[in-house]
Amino acid sequence: MHEIYNTEGIILSTGDIGEANKFITIFSEQHGLISATAQSVREIKSKLKHGLQKFTVANISMVRGREVWRITNVEYKQNLYYELRENKTKLKAMINILVLVQKLLAGEKYNERLYKIIRKSISFLKKNDLNREEISDFENIVIIRVLHNLGYFDENKKIGGSGVYKNIISTSSWDKELLEDVRNLNGEIIKDINESLAHTHLF
Repeated sequence: MHEIYNTEGIILSTGDIGEANKFITIFSEQHGLISATAQSVREIKSKLKHGLQKFTVANISMVRGREVWRITNVEYKQNLYYELRENKTKLKAMINILVLVQKLLAGEKYNERLYKIIRKSISFLKKNDLNREEISDFENIVIIRVLHNLGYFDENKKIGGSGVYKNIISTSSWDKELLEDVRNLNGEIIKDINESLAHTHLF
């Protein structure tokens, strides 16, 4: 009998297999970036269907197959797309962040801290009234935290004579003061982000 593994995860992408099955990419709390199949999920009667839509956060039960995981059960929690779709700027920022995570992660590797960075960030984005500038600052901060977590960004780098990067990276918490801290350094921050992204050789 196969051991069942349980984890919270965010559905990053889905693709059809045959007439009724789906291939799903998940950013999971316990196993990093994983590929999984869901059997008969496209059938009308499928109980898994609702919980496996793109950008859904869910508790997922799986068994390990020879090459990929197989999903056995899903407990729906929320869908980030539906929660942010009324604000196109917020929605775009969320999608950009999740696309970046999917590109940067190298397969199955436990990284609970990164998962919490993303979950806390999206929660802040969802709950707070932010203007376009603040959303842009928010996105830059998340990208810096993601890059640092994966070893691509130096927290000791100085910018504008300040240690703002250390302030950004030393915590996964959020407040509007943090957004204000990066506002006047926006041009330099974007330059440093682009340099770090270039070092990944993925962009």
